[in-house]
Amino acid sequence: MSYFDEEIIKDFNRSNTQLFVLSEIDQDVIVNKVNSNLPFSGSRIEWSSLKNSVHLGTAISQTALISLAEKIKLATKESVIIVGDSTDNSYSVSVENLLLALQIFSTIPQHTYILQQHLNWIAFISFEGDIYFSNL
Repeated sequence: MSYFDEEIIKDFNRSNTQLFVLSEIDQDVIVNKVNSNLPFSGSRIEWSSLKNSVHLGTAISQTALISLAEKIKLATKESVIIVGDSTDNSYSVSVENLLLALQIFSTIPQHTYILQQHLNWIAFISFEGDIYFSNL
């Protein structure tokens, strides 16, 4: 487990909020699905090639994080999966705790993907802090 994983788990525990760690197999399935179904430019999704892609602002903006949470909540009522490239684990969190999760993960220096197994939509917080969302 990486330092960032430890910090994420501590933050959720301090907030008394449930966070589930995905199995390595489930994590691999999700990562392979993203890599095989979405266009990439280098290590990032090529957001401009997705029809419904929208840039919501930067992660330092609470308004942008709230906007992202609202878009995701309109897309699903189920738990979401969070995958990062600087963490060893991937996580699942209930949509009710989504804003807290976005606030925590937006502080981790990594590319963070927020999605679900069926990949009907995807959200992204870049290492640089840019926030994107797209219905697929």
